[in-house]
Parts: sequence; structure tokens; C-alpha cells
Amino acid sequence: MTTGAKGNPAWLEPLWERKRNETADRVRAAVAKLCESRSPVTVASICATVKSLYGVSISSNTIKRNQIAHETYKLHCGTRASSVLPEAMLKRISDSVPEGDKRSFWSKVARLRREPKDRLIARLIDAEKALQEDKATANALREEVFQLSLREMTRGGRSLGTEAKP
Repeated sequence: MTTGAKGNPAWLEPLWERKRNETADRVRAAVAKLCESRSPVTVASICATVKSLYGVSISSNTIKRNQIAHETYKLHCGTRASSVLPEAMLKRISDSVPEGDKRSFWSKVARLRREPKDRLIARLIDAEKALQEDKATANALREEVFQLSLREMTRGGRSLGTEAKP
């Protein structure tokens, strides 16, 4: 069985791509209908309109996770969308992610959003502790390299500040 870069079955990718496109098309049609009737474009109204047009339920998370659908929503929603837009730090991180890795990045963000806040706090504290330990280890290694270099220089007949004579 062939798997893609993330370990997902490669044979499912065309199906997923088709579903993403169907979702984006349904959201575009729903937004067009809402704009035509001069109704406010909200995630809830898009979900209701998709249900009435196609008889298919769509969740607000589906709209948020589907990049094309979310961009369509953002273009037509007005100022209320600021509550669903990512925080500035998250947006800055997202902007630095290569385009090919964006979907994976936003999947990870969505997965982390489903975690309880206390678990995220604990993970953050553990990560900070591990970072401090790594920094201490790196500093100790630098100090050891410096000490070894110093010993090697003095062992070679030279001391710090003096040059060996030929």
C-alpha cells in the first residue's frame, strides 16, 4: 500500500481533494445566495444555506479548515470575522510556513484547539523546561570544548597569549 508524505494512503488523496472542492463550491454558492438576498454572511448562515440548497449538513469547522471555503467566507463576512481569524502570533507563524505545509500546520492548530487548556499549559511548561535543559546542555558542551581547546593549546607548548617559536 502506497502512502503519502504524512503516512496517509495515497489512493485517498483524490477523494479528499474532490471533497474539499465540493465543500468550497457549496460554500461559494451559499455565499452568493446570501449576498443576493442581502442576508448577513456568517458561518451559521452559510451552514444553513448549504443545508437548504444541497440537503447536506456542513459544520463550521469544515468551513474553517477548508482554505478556499474560509477565504470565501472572509471575503464576504464583513468585520465580524475578526473573532474567527487567528491571533496575530499564530498568523505570523502561519505566514512563515511554506505553502506546501500550510494544510498540515492548520490541521495541527485545529487539533491543538480541541485539547483542554490545562493540558496545553502543561505541554507548554514541559516544552519550556526541556528548552532550558537543552540550553544548559549546550552551554556545558561549549564550556567543555573551550576547556579542551585550552588544554590542547597549552599542551602544544603554547600558552594563551604567546606564540610558539619555529
